[in-house]
Amino acid sequence: MFQQAYCITLLLACCALAADVSSPKAPGSDTVQNQSSDKMAVKAKKTIPTPELANEASADAQVYFEKAQQYLQEENFEEAVLWCRKAAELGHSSAQTMLGAALYYGAGVSENVEESIQWSTKAAAQGEVEALLNLGNAYYNGKGIPVNGKLAMKWYRKAAEAGLREGAHMVGLCYYRGIGVPEDKEEAAIWFRKAADKELADARYQLCLMYLEGDGVPQDNEEATRLLVLAANQGYEPALELLYLIFNQNKQGE
Repeated sequence: MFQQAYCITLLLACCALAADVSSPKAPGSDTVQNQSSDKMAVKAKKTIPTPELANEASADAQVYFEKAQQYLQEENFEEAVLWCRKAAELGHSSAQTMLGAALYYGAGVSENVEESIQWSTKAAAQGEVEALLNLGNAYYNGKGIPVNGKLAMKWYRKAAEAGLREGAHMVGLCYYRGIGVPEDKEEAAIWFRKAADKELADARYQLCLMYLEGDGVPQDNEEATRLLVLAANQGYEPALELLYLIFNQNKQGE
C-alpha cells in the first residue's frame, strides 16, 4: 500500500531539487560531445529542433511542471501526475524524477515499476540526483522486478557521491547486510557516519546501535547515547522508543 506521507515528502523533495540550480549533478551527466565534421553538422540539422522550438518546448515543460507542483501541494496526485507527465515527455528532468517516484509508489497513478525505472533513468542521465536514489530503491526492494543488489549498490553509490545523505546511508546498509557487495561492517560504519554527519536520523540511529554493541566499531556507550539523543530530537520513532526503554530500565534499577 502506498504510504502517503512518505510519498508527499519524496515528491516535494524532487520539486525542491528542481528549484535549486546549484544542486550537484550526477557523475557522467556532461556527456554531450561537439560534432565538428560537416557531415555530422548536416545530420544534426535534420534531427535537432531549432533553438526557437527547443526554447518553446522547454518553456511549456516548465509551465506544466509548475502546475504539477501546485497540484502536489494540494495533495491532488492525479492532476499532479497528469501535468508532470506532460512536462516529462518534453524532457523536463525534474518532472521525469517526480513521475518516476509517483509510478514507483502508485501515487495518483497505477503502480508501474518498470516504467518508473525508465523515467528515473532518463532523469539520472540528465543529472537528477534524486533519480539515482529512486533507481537504487527499485533494485534494492525488488518491488515488481527482481532484486538486484549490485545494481542497487551502483545507483546508491552514485547518489552518495553526488552528495545525497540518503544515498550514503543506503551504501552503508548494503555493506552492513552484504547486499551487492561482501559484508563489511567497518565500511558500513564509514558510510553511516557520512550520512549521520549530514543529520540523517536513520544513520544516526544505526550508528548508535553499532556503538552500543561494538558492531563494526569500538564499543562506546557515550557516543551511542549522543547519537541516540540526536536522532530522538529529530522525532525518529525507533530512537524515541529505545530512549524510553533505556530510561525505564534505569529508573527500575534505582
